[in-house]
Amino acid sequence: MKKILSLLLCLALLAGLFAVSAFADDTPADTPRAEGDFTAAVAPQAFAATMASWLSDQEGAEALADPLFLWDAAGWYAAWLYRTEGCDLLSPEAVDDFLHSLGAEACPLPESWAEYGVVRVLRTQDGGTYYDFEQHKTEIDAMLGVDTMVSFIEETGNSLTAVLSCFYEDDLSAEWLYTVDFEKADAEAAFPYRLTGLCLLENGPQLDESIDFSWAELLDANRLENVLKHYPAVRISAETGLEGDDRNGTWLLDSGGALAQVSYGESYVGGQFRDCFFEYETCEDGAERAVVGHIATEEDAVDLNNYLTDYLSGVVIVQLEQEEDDIIWLACTFRGGYRERIAVDRGTLVLRAIDYSSGDMVPPSEIRFDYMKPAPVYPFLESWKGAMRTVSLVWESFEFDEESGEWERAVRTEEVSLPGDWEYLPYEARWGEYTAYTNPDYIGPYAYPGDGVDYTLYLTTAKG
Repeated sequence: MKKILSLLLCLALLAGLFAVSAFADDTPADTPRAEGDFTAAVAPQAFAATMASWLSDQEGAEALADPLFLWDAAGWYAAWLYRTEGCDLLSPEAVDDFLHSLGAEACPLPESWAEYGVVRVLRTQDGGTYYDFEQHKTEIDAMLGVDTMVSFIEETGNSLTAVLSCFYEDDLSAEWLYTVDFEKADAEAAFPYRLTGLCLLENGPQLDESIDFSWAELLDANRLENVLKHYPAVRISAETGLEGDDRNGTWLLDSGGALAQVSYGESYVGGQFRDCFFEYETCEDGAERAVVGHIATEEDAVDLNNYLTDYLSGVVIVQLEQEEDDIIWLACTFRGGYRERIAVDRGTLVLRAIDYSSGDMVPPSEIRFDYMKPAPVYPFLESWKGAMRTVSLVWESFEFDEESGEWERAVRTEEVSLPGDWEYLPYEARWGEYTAYTNPDYIGPYAYPGDGVDYTLYLTTAKG
């Protein structure tokens, strides 16, 4: 039997409901559990993990291994105690106990948190230390019981469903459902259960019943590879009422079997192609060429297939506004509460337009998606069909070792294959802390070695 326990933290009676069994449970594992006891015992952990997951868009093992996620959950645990028990401060030991209940072994306070006011570290005259999670307490006052609610549905076994509800204008609301799993903790543990799993149940935005297509169908129709099966290219342009709007835009196209994004303006051309982020520019030697600033790795790769669907990211409520000719207009509410009018093609469901406003003092803006014209020919993309060359990079940096009190040199190498007329000059060397050289002795300023030749680039953080 399931039991729903709503968490309206603005009601003081909850202090007694959950606090009693949040810290100790001496019931043997094989003793039948009274209905609701389990939820009461794990509610602080489930609430904290759910809030951290919802706000960071993280879940699962990756989230529970991320120190920033764990400390954010600790902040929401502190906010829970603040609202239910009037507790303003937590000792480091209490925070460690909570972090252990989420599976963390050693997890020091993030260095920047005290600096940026996420948490205040207070010290007493007798040498004691306490944490004041000021930011989380402010956020819980602004959110819970105002436009956000968390409720729990107790399941069989050691798991529950946490339901996070948000309430918007015009009596609209949206829900996120999380499965939160636990296991019985050791007898000496401060919390009776240890959190072992956190999973967001994918349920998509809430669609108006009069809409005759699914959210999955809309996303699939706007995957770039699917769009380019029907159209030669996509041109995206913005209309803000500002002079020069018509001279700026973005093309999405297929070049040699690979997806490309090229953005342009009066004095700019750049984009992404084959994991390379580049600008096509006039260089110091007077020649025009594509200059790569970053080559994406597996960890930070951007899938151009999602370029159009990213415009739909964060939508939680979709209402049918009107249908006119070959366009369907949708009124979309986003997670943060702001709204956009989104038009899709009646036949193919591809995006046609997005209308939005940044405020009463700013004229409405619109984004237009055009599909009927082929993209311009960009010769620098065609270079990938020709001869390639190898560019090697040697990265040198120095890191301070606190144990030895000395600076230690670290070196890593990188090797990439680029067209013979593409230059690789990393952003870290152009605007970051590295300086680029073309020799291992770091002599002389960097100069492009020329087209068609393999070369090695030496980058170091050592200065002069």
